[in-house]
Amino acid sequence: MAADNTYESDSHVCRILGIQEPEYVQIARTLGVGKDGFEVRGAKAETIGARHVPVSREYRRFLRLRLWSNPKACSMCRFVVQDLIRLRGRKLGALLRSYNKLLNLSIRGCELVYGFDPVFRAQYGKVICIGDCTRKLAESQGFAHVEGCPPTSDRMLEVCYKIKK
Repeated sequence: MAADNTYESDSHVCRILGIQEPEYVQIARTLGVGKDGFEVRGAKAETIGARHVPVSREYRRFLRLRLWSNPKACSMCRFVVQDLIRLRGRKLGALLRSYNKLLNLSIRGCELVYGFDPVFRAQYGKVICIGDCTRKLAESQGFAHVEGCPPTSDRMLEVCYKIKK
């Protein structure tokens, strides 16, 4: 599936799955950032028999790195960590430093939270708030913060490098 913007793709996927739109899609529509009536080519939501399977996990996990699921987060923030480990334009040294830092956080333990009003339980001492939506949480609790809407993988790495071992 492809779209000109995140609003269109996320809104259409919600219709396909028959689930309630996340708050950020509704906010985008209210602000006029996203508009309905966009063109859909191929299968329409009404013609696809999607089966919705509820997600039972609160977070995704890699060793002791926990990425907390949040229905109020946009799809762009959801992919910032995945973008870190892609080869796109990265020199070998920078790529190895990225893997090393993520592996270090994964072994020592770290919570990654994103979206409006994230709900999470901090089991580990390190918490990284991802995206502009989490700025208030980071400031009020003294957590590390990756700014941007959406944040970039380079900003994510800068914040990760500053976290003490």
